[in-house]
Amino acid sequence: MTRLNDRRECLLEIGGVLHLEHFNFEVLDYDMAIIFFMHALGLTRDPYRRTDETNMSVNIGMQQFHLPWRGRVTPSFLGEIGLILPDIKIVLARLNRIERNGIFEGTAYEILAVQNNFTYLKSPWGISMHLWNSGA
Repeated sequence: MTRLNDRRECLLEIGGVLHLEHFNFEVLDYDMAIIFFMHALGLTRDPYRRTDETNMSVNIGMQQFHLPWRGRVTPSFLGEIGLILPDIKIVLARLNRIERNGIFEGTAYEILAVQNNFTYLKSPWGISMHLWNSGA
């Protein structure tokens, strides 16, 4: 019993920080997923996992987004995803170029805040994301 209480106290001290090794959600448009994750954020598609028309894995260091396609959209994710990226200024430049070209029109994409070392945005699927500059 003491261990459980100690664990609960530890979790409360952490303050809600959660490490997700893999984040799974469905997207109906892999072209949009490639544009957002690879072209804009600068992440890479995992070449060793199944890479067909029904599944995509996007690498973020040792973590991944798993993006299966089953013809339905994943329900809204109420939390936030935080990513540490090498250079937020470059990511913002790519996001702005893609947005100017109208590619995000009709999606939930929106930049909500920009600071020196982080950007807060909604992905095209409405997922809240904090993008932190490496070293911040």
